[in-house]
Amino acid sequence: MARQNQIHGWAANNPVMAGVLTQLIVTKPTLMLGLSAQDSNIQGLFAEAQVRMPWRWPPNPPSHPPAYAFAENALGGDQENLLQNVYNLDYSPANRPPMAAEALVQAYAKPLLLALWLYVVTAKLGLLIGHGPLGLAPGDREKLREGLAHARNVVAESLIPTSDVVLELLGSFGRLMAMFRDGHLPAVEEGIYSPICVHPLHAMPADPALTGSGIVQFALAAGLIGLGLQRGHWFADKADLANPASGAFVLTGRSGPAKVYFAASPQAAICLGVNGLVADNDAVIVHSQMNPPPMHRSPRRPPGRTGLATIREVSVPDLLDGGAEVEDLFNRFREAVAL
Repeated sequence: MARQNQIHGWAANNPVMAGVLTQLIVTKPTLMLGLSAQDSNIQGLFAEAQVRMPWRWPPNPPSHPPAYAFAENALGGDQENLLQNVYNLDYSPANRPPMAAEALVQAYAKPLLLALWLYVVTAKLGLLIGHGPLGLAPGDREKLREGLAHARNVVAESLIPTSDVVLELLGSFGRLMAMFRDGHLPAVEEGIYSPICVHPLHAMPADPALTGSGIVQFALAAGLIGLGLQRGHWFADKADLANPASGAFVLTGRSGPAKVYFAASPQAAICLGVNGLVADNDAVIVHSQMNPPPMHRSPRRPPGRTGLATIREVSVPDLLDGGAEVEDLFNRFREAVAL
């Protein structure tokens, strides 16, 4: 707990950090979690930001988020005063009730942050489906986005937002992205998480590296998998993070379970095998580029096995060579993964 004199003198004693925070307040919308905004140093930062550039209300364009939002059951007096500071040009008796209603997010921090993360991941993948060389018609893009949204909801409904569950989910996604990009598990020094793209949603289309990174094709494959979940062709389960060869996740269809992997490049696909990450039993590898030479079967498996191939490899460019109409794409994908 800070003493009152430390709170009052914080900005003067930390001028660089105070300047950085003020700049963030001026330029970025703010979400407050578990913070009443009653401390004088916080109020002072927002008052300084108001002098530099007050936010306008309502947001323009209307699709933009509000400048300030509070995860609380109800707004307190200090939070309402903060809204008055930052919206001072538009703060009036008539505007005050809708401003307060718009700023109030009645959710606890953990489920709210988890929901926001799931929303952002899905929104980025949905944007990528309309980006680059896929050549999908608007109606087909919308079907794939519906598949992504369904997959997101399946994940959300299976979660209890505790700290351990959130860390496990972020670790699973970081594992998926590390295997996808480089064919290895996340290194300790890299942390457990890797984003889809370092840019925010509105800046992603300007990134020239996206088209050749394989992430656009990954988004298409994720949409197809989501469609299969939505239509009941398979169901998904999480990978065993303690087992290096358990894939990104597991899909189970009529032919049984298969560990699913993604590879951004032929090099990443080769590294998956070299690093011992591809299971000896049923596995599906989805390639963002053309297929590399097929992986050899494990010499430990007995010869003469019939039925499904041990490892099924699917190339998104090969799928698209047959046409970009989503129903045909989905049928070709189902045939290739054989689930």
